[in-house]
Amino acid sequence: MASKKQQKRRDKSMRHGLGRHAFEYVTLDEEGNEVEVEDAPAEKPARASGKKGSTQQRSRRQPKVPQPPSVKRIGKKAALFIPVILLLTLSQKNVAMEARIIQALLFAVMFVAIMWLSDHLVYKMYVKRQARAKEAPSGKPGSGRPGKD
Repeated sequence: MASKKQQKRRDKSMRHGLGRHAFEYVTLDEEGNEVEVEDAPAEKPARASGKKGSTQQRSRRQPKVPQPPSVKRIGKKAALFIPVILLLTLSQKNVAMEARIIQALLFAVMFVAIMWLSDHLVYKMYVKRQARAKEAPSGKPGSGRPGKD
């Protein structure tokens, strides 16, 4: 059942003769008076193929080009996260101080190694994708995926 607010809104639209999904199209003449339009505005034509629109949307947005891994960039990332790691590992109460320090250093080293590895893999995949795009002739269906041709 419709709420009172919904009932009032429906009654108001019915009083004005609009009904459900009915719209009035009007234009303004030279004097500023509203004049009803006989024909409804034409709808946009449907697209010929669904894939065409998706490729156009992808071509508008420029993807971020990954940079090769560098010590400077990884150092900046590490400067953000390693203090948090150190704070969390050194704040343990029931562990000896030497064990906390060793644990903090191991976590920091592993974190830096994983950051470098992830940057390296992302860049390597980007380079392979670019090489594959240069080799494959454009316009051929399935040219972007090896093994699917």
